[in-house]
Amino acid sequence: MLGWGLTFSIIGAVALLVVVMLAEQYPGPTHHIRPVMLIPIVGCMMITLGMTGIIGPNAMVGALSNQSQYAGSASAFAGTMQYALGSLASTAIGLLPADTPMPMAALMLFAALMMGVFAVLLPRHGTQHLLPVNPALSGGEPPDDRRPYSTC
Repeated sequence: MLGWGLTFSIIGAVALLVVVMLAEQYPGPTHHIRPVMLIPIVGCMMITLGMTGIIGPNAMVGALSNQSQYAGSASAFAGTMQYALGSLASTAIGLLPADTPMPMAALMLFAALMMGVFAVLLPRHGTQHLLPVNPALSGGEPPDDRRPYSTC
């Protein structure tokens, strides 16, 4: 599902950039985007941003699947990265000129391509994990000093 979501997100972002470039090539009489061009722009944005419901949960599952012993820390780190990258993207878009939707479309394409790059770099099942796995937490033999929990 993650692959399909990323694919449609990248396709939507490329289509958005193309539509915005076409809209800027043929401006209206007031040198702004024609209102009729807003329909394909919004449509492309819906395709790109609509995939967030597929990409977000699947990415979180992928981030947590190999880190069961550190699930809380991994979840906190993933959430913090979402906020940090969101604030970085909003700062970047705020610094760019706001007279056309081109900077927004370019940043959306860049973000979609970066998601694709990170998905390709994602370690697959059966590969070496970055963090050592504790055998007691992964179903192996517990260490000798491990005592059962008390009911008191």
